[in-house]
Amino acid sequence: QIRNDIYIPDKLIIDTKYKIRSNNDGLKAGVSQADLYQMVSYAIRRKCSNVLLLYPDAINRLNTPATFQIPSDMLLNSIFIQVQNIDISFSDLHEADFLMMSRVRKLSPLFI
Repeated sequence: QIRNDIYIPDKLIIDTKYKIRSNNDGLKAGVSQADLYQMVSYAIRRKCSNVLLLYPDAINRLNTPATFQIPSDMLLNSIFIQVQNIDISFSDLHEADFLMMSRVRKLSPLFI
């Protein structure tokens, strides 16, 4: 059962994590191996080579964007996993949807 958060057919898979990226040396850009395996499985299952993995923004934590290129014999192209942080705070509930969509659009060139 595939349960990614958002799927834009043939363009992009977006998955959100509700945990803070870690600075542990054992992790790649603060992303756990399990999260990367999960994104690769989503990409292969959906036959989509672009994945956007979102983490909440955090003060004094790892917030640097990262990109992983993973060769795949199952897809024509490599799998590209973009790792980004996004500010999930807002002050006006009525503007929350608009605000979050505008923040997500800024993160991926595939929305343009």
